Amino acid sequence: MERDGGCLNWYHRQLKEAAERRYADVKAKCHYVMGVYFSNVDMPVGIRVERDIRDQPLIRGGLEVWDADAVVNKRRCVEGMYHCVEAGGDLTDVCVDQLCDIESICAHAKSGVGPDLVRFITRVCTEIGAVGAYDRMTSRQKRVYSYMRWLRQDMSRIATLDPVMWTGASAGHQPLKSKVREDWKRLYFEKSHSSQGAFGRGTQQEPGNGTGLNGFRKKWIPSLVLGGYENFDTCLSKLMVSSTLIFLLDV
Repeated sequence: MERDGGCLNWYHRQLKEAAERRYADVKAKCHYVMGVYFSNVDMPVGIRVERDIRDQPLIRGGLEVWDADAVVNKRRCVEGMYHCVEAGGDLTDVCVDQLCDIESICAHAKSGVGPDLVRFITRVCTEIGAVGAYDRMTSRQKRVYSYMRWLRQDMSRIATLDPVMWTGASAGHQPLKSKVREDWKRLYFEKSHSSQGAFGRGTQQEPGNGTGLNGFRKKWIPSLVLGGYENFDTCLSKLMVSSTLIFLLDV
């Protein structure tokens, strides 16, 4: 055994493969149990309290993900969505809820596993039939498809640059028909009128690094985009390579 990201992992490949063959018949059940636990799902309702199961909040310490001092529960981000996607079935709705949530997206990006969400949501899109003509999709399919287009297009930039700033900035620039843009607009008004102010308290930076007056980044203040394009464009992805932004188009 060896430590990998704070967890024990297999060191010998052959021993790992032997264990996988031995317990292959309970693999799906293990994915289900791990998905429920790490995604903080109370399924069946009341079981977490009844069995005194430890909570797995997305953010520890009571702060919001937009706060500069927020501590993201990285273990939940690394394990939760992966196991839910692998389990499928009853946990597909959990996947949809957490993959189609802007604050959850930001938390995963801050924890360093944002790019994995592109693979997960693409798989969920296929499983629920969110393909083909957008106008013929159900409301649920439109939601998943909108988030898939957003993450596939902008996650490279979100993960490479500042996740807090670019999560909101890119969400606000989605097409007018996108469910992502609708969610961002609703979240903007909710947070802007909350007692905690506009999306967190910011953080003190080193003087002279271009982060604002006297080297302080006082607060990240989000914005709304007026107008914009109606439909999804032909851009499949925007990849950040060093300081260069590369566009991949569907032609």
